[in-house]
Parts: sequence; structure tokens; C-alpha cells
Amino acid sequence: MPNGDAYNFTMNLSFAVLVPALALLGGCGRPLTPGMSPSSSAAQPSSTNTLLVAFPVSACSGSESAVFIDDEGQFVGSVGPGSAARLPLPADSRRIFVFGSREVTAQRGTWFLRHSVRLSTEHGVLVSVPFVRGHQCPGGSRTGSGQLNVESVPIASLSAQASDLTWLSVQRDQGNVWLNDNQARVDELIGRLSRKGASPAVDTTLVLQ
Repeated sequence: MPNGDAYNFTMNLSFAVLVPALALLGGCGRPLTPGMSPSSSAAQPSSTNTLLVAFPVSACSGSESAVFIDDEGQFVGSVGPGSAARLPLPADSRRIFVFGSREVTAQRGTWFLRHSVRLSTEHGVLVSVPFVRGHQCPGGSRTGSGQLNVESVPIASLSAQASDLTWLSVQRDQGNVWLNDNQARVDELIGRLSRKGASPAVDTTLVLQ
């Protein structure tokens, strides 16, 4: 019979190691983050035509992914809590949109949160779900309610924050299949249906200096 304290420590440690991996894989061997697959940080491309993004785990992060879409409605990439990626950018791209993954699959006409990111080569994007009202997560007791926050962070600082995260690589074809399955909603999100569809409840612009 194992010592109780040692047994509990082993179980707690195993649980702490397994939870981030299961969160990213959806518990079924499939990435929860749409259009992405696990990768090695060493294999990530680094150039002036990529965008470094990171999404550290927090008490409020839940399972919501941040989805990056260009202004033509094409998939750029996504990151879930505990992951990071360098997203290859479309040629001559100056702006991309960021949405919560639940925004993409929501029914048309649903209000949504949209971030417009003006690109640069010196900064990347840090994604988080912030605390509100002290220690309460958005949506009351729920976590991962889709209220994603994005902020501009210098590349060196963001790289340090991303070093302990799970690196993902973009599977653009898979990502675009997912967006195509929700095409009418995507058109609404990026403003193609602005006259007939829902307007964003919150519409922010983030300029990467």
C-alpha cells in the first residue's frame, strides 16, 4: 500500500501534467484549436511575414480559442489557452480580425466581439481572458465566455512568455474548411453583411507598433 501523502502527490502531479495536453487535444487526440496541429518551436518559421501570437492559460481562459481571419475571410490561424504560434501572413496583408471560436459557430444575428489588428514587424499579439470585478471571470461563475482580450507586446517579451507554451503550426486548408462550413457567419463577422447582419457588440482596433 503506497504512502498516502506520496500517492496523493503523484496523482496531483500527473493530473497537472495531463490537463493542458487534454485541453489542447480535446481529450480525443484531436486539437481543440481549429485548423492547427502540435508542432515544435524550433520548426516555427520566423520572418517579417509572420505574426507571433501567444495565449497563456489563466483562471478565466476556459477552452475558447482565438481565431485569426484576414479581411477576405480566409483562415490565418488560431491559438487556444496554453498555446502559441507564428502565423504566416497573407502577402501585403495590413489587417486581420480576431474572434473567439464560439463567435464563428454562433447563429447569424448574434452579437459578437471583434478585434481588428493592424500589423507590424516589431510586435506580436498576446491573447487573454481578463479578470473583471476583482476575481470574477466574464460571465459570472463561467470561464471561457468568449470575451477575449488582445494586446500588442514586443516580440522579445512575447517570445519569453511563449517559450513554455505548446507550439502549434497552421493547417490552412483545414482551417478554411471549418470557416467555409460557417461561411454566412464569417461574412457577417468581417462586415460583408454589415447592412443586413448583426453589428459587433464591441469592435476594437489594435495597432501593433
